[in-house]
Amino acid sequence: MNQVTNVMRMHRKDLFTWVYLPWIILLGNFIINLAVTAIISSGEVNMSTGGMFSIYIYFLITGMLTLYQTFPFALGLNIRRKDYFWGTAATIGIISIATSVCFVLLSAIEEATNRWGNLIAFFHVPYIIDNGMIGELWFYAALLAHLYYAGFVISCIHRRFGALNLTIVLAVLFLAATVFSVLASYYGWWGDILELIQGRSAVEIISWCSLLTLVYMGISYQLLRRATA
Repeated sequence: MNQVTNVMRMHRKDLFTWVYLPWIILLGNFIINLAVTAIISSGEVNMSTGGMFSIYIYFLITGMLTLYQTFPFALGLNIRRKDYFWGTAATIGIISIATSVCFVLLSAIEEATNRWGNLIAFFHVPYIIDNGMIGELWFYAALLAHLYYAGFVISCIHRRFGALNLTIVLAVLFLAATVFSVLASYYGWWGDILELIQGRSAVEIISWCSLLTLVYMGISYQLLRRATA
């Protein structure tokens, strides 16, 4: 447990990467969206930009980079691989929860200000807000963890098997997705898939995605146990 705490402390020393930079990017995106909308609009716009999801792309990339930036250093401190994994998992868990709380609070502020004077819906996202406050919290936290571990498992495959094998894995996945897309178009599956998705709430969809997050975590854990510095 002490080593897990040490890993969390190691990550906490890089607050710029974990906290400051993603929020600088997000708030910069928000200010630009708000300013441009105010300048080009001749009246009330009240549109949804979806710009808040830039922070999720950031954490997808962060998941790919975390291992490269900290794993060799952690092993140099004689931290066990499993402790590194769980310390990193605890860190991203805290970040996910804190981020979701901030989003729900900003969504409430946005609603109270009538979407910043009827300009944009940046944090108050339709479809997601239909699930209530608890649903919002779960959706934002689970989505961030999902994308982070999607990037993290890619990094673990690279660390364990090298760039060539990672390229092969990604190529196989891309080929499988292409084949599925062709089959879905040929047999007319897209309509059924769209109907299935439209009949589900945001909470239901992200809950199913969370099962895939657990798969990412399991694969990452097994790969890290055999990874070299």
